[in-house]
Amino acid sequence: MMSLRLLLAALCVAGCASAKPRARLHYFDIRGLGQPVRLLLSELEIDFEEVRHTPETWPKAKIEGIESGLLTFGQLPALEYWNANGELTTLVQSVAIMNYLGRVHGLTRATDAELAKIDVIAGGVGDVKKRYGAMAYNKNVLDDPSVLEGYKKDIATWTPFFEKAVKGPFVLGEKFSVADILLFDLLDTCILRPEPSALNKQPKLATLFKAVAMRPGIRKYLTSDRSHKWANGASAFFDTKQYRLGKEEEL
Repeated sequence: MMSLRLLLAALCVAGCASAKPRARLHYFDIRGLGQPVRLLLSELEIDFEEVRHTPETWPKAKIEGIESGLLTFGQLPALEYWNANGELTTLVQSVAIMNYLGRVHGLTRATDAELAKIDVIAGGVGDVKKRYGAMAYNKNVLDDPSVLEGYKKDIATWTPFFEKAVKGPFVLGEKFSVADILLFDLLDTCILRPEPSALNKQPKLATLFKAVAMRPGIRKYLTSDRSHKWANGASAFFDTKQYRLGKEEEL
């Protein structure tokens, strides 16, 4: 007859085996650096909730997050991740979060050269996003056409670089990785919205964009009410609820 201890242990193992990972993402109510994390969690079919901070809630939350250890550098995004055994890991820095989830769930099973290429793509995406941010948060974009045109020149410079880096259909060929989500988010948020024709001469990027968009988990998220209609928040002047493509709209 099975002892009580062995029975409880067996029940614990069975319960742990049936548990699913879950996560809580802390970020602002914009796409930004949180968007690729949302897309990756959706791709992995991990249930996640969001704490979407506003300019009003963030100052207090920042202090509390630093004191608790959640916000290592006093910045967002931050992720609380519970694995199937209920063990909690907290992370900050968007690329670190992406790489961690990729490792845990098998999206970074790659050679050293392939891992290096993922890092290269992540770095390039970050460089373009800095240029995008400098444009989107520049009030002059509302009345000075050269601000947006200058960023479109950046797009024209960078898209051929990314085109050459993609093997097709994904960055690493047939192998899907976190690099594809990072690149998809860049194309979706920072390139095609300000310049819809940007991929007309970049067939591999166009193929990657469509392939990632059609992945079941990602497609489900993008077509849900959780997806952001506008890329940026109230402090930006481009692609917001009030300022669409650098032009003020009536609310």
